This record gives sequence, C-alpha cells and structure tokens, in this order.
Amino acid sequence: MFRILELVGLLAPAAGVVLLVIYRRRATVGAGWGIAGCVVALLASGVGIADTRLAAIGSLGGATFVEQLHGWTLGRFGLLTLAVALLLIGAAAGRKQTAHSTSHGVGSARPTASRTVTMLVITGLALSTIGIVMQFVPIDLGNDHEGLTEIIGLLMETVEFALIGAGVLALSFAIVTDRPRSDSLPDPDDWLKRSALGVHRLYRQFHERRG
Repeated sequence: MFRILELVGLLAPAAGVVLLVIYRRRATVGAGWGIAGCVVALLASGVGIADTRLAAIGSLGGATFVEQLHGWTLGRFGLLTLAVALLLIGAAAGRKQTAHSTSHGVGSARPTASRTVTMLVITGLALSTIGIVMQFVPIDLGNDHEGLTEIIGLLMETVEFALIGAGVLALSFAIVTDRPRSDSLPDPDDWLKRSALGVHRLYRQFHERRG
C-alpha cells in the first residue's frame, strides 16, 4: 500500500507534464507555466529522495545530521512552494476576465473559472499544503524507540509524497479543464470522472474479495 502511495507521489508530477503536453493547444500559456511547475515538483521529489538516502548515511562534510536534514527540508519546501505557485498561475492564465467592483467603486478584472476548475484548484492547493506542512511535523519518541521513530517518519514521508503528488496532478487538471476546444481530444474532466469510477470499482472489488 505504501509503495503505491510512494509511486503516486513520484509519478504524479510526470503525469502532469504528460497531461499538459497533450492539451497544450487548449491552454498554451497556462500549459507552459504548468509544465514548469511540474518540473520543479519533480526536482523537489528528487531532493526528497536524496534526503531519505542521506538520512541513512548520517553527517556529511562536517555538518551534523540535524543541520543537514533541516537544510534539505527547507530546500524542498522552497521548491514545492514555487511549484504550487507556478501551477496556480497556469490555472489562471489565459482565462476570460470579468469585472468586479471594489470598495472604491473601481472595477478590477479577474479570471473566471467553472465550478470544476475551482474545486480542482481548492483540492490541489489543500493536498499540496498539507503535504508541505507535514515536512515540519516533529517525530521523536525518545531514545528508547528510535526504530519506531524512523518507521513512522518514513511512513509519514510516503504519505507526504502522495499528497503533494496528488495535489500537483489536480492543479495540472485545473490548468487544462474548461478551456475552449481546439482539438478532438476528450475533455479532461471526463478523464477524471472515468478514473474516479474506475478507482471506486476497484475499491469495491477489493473489499468483496476480502469479504
């Protein structure tokens, strides 16, 4: 199960790149921002993997293990924050503008989005934020439970990977969803509906076999 979650976290940004390349004609500007965000997210995943591997080695170059871990975590936090920001820019880029009145009576233009896009943005932002914040959750069960502390830390890191990956993929869908058709490809939200139905079907089959 945790291997699956780890794969979701690692492959989701790559799937986002593939999705944005396929639908780049529908959101030319937005796809460019989104691809950049997914690439940065992939780089952050690489930093996370390197962090995990170095954690088993200990100190390197005279720096203490805690200092190393803190430095890698901050670096990954910066990359993930940048990735989410780029994806949000991509989701808003190139959409129709509507005027909104302000307190001073002066109208301001803001991009409009459908309910589906709004839900994708909220979901992607929420999942990514939870995953990013989890990096800073301290886990210390004391010297007598160092092994258990390490196991829980690895499990949390796996869940963190999956949350961030799912968030990045949701934001990638938000970029290309509800765009004017310029090709014969099916709407991205159709993929989401079919995928959700497929996951639900597999979930039911799994529980029926166990029952």
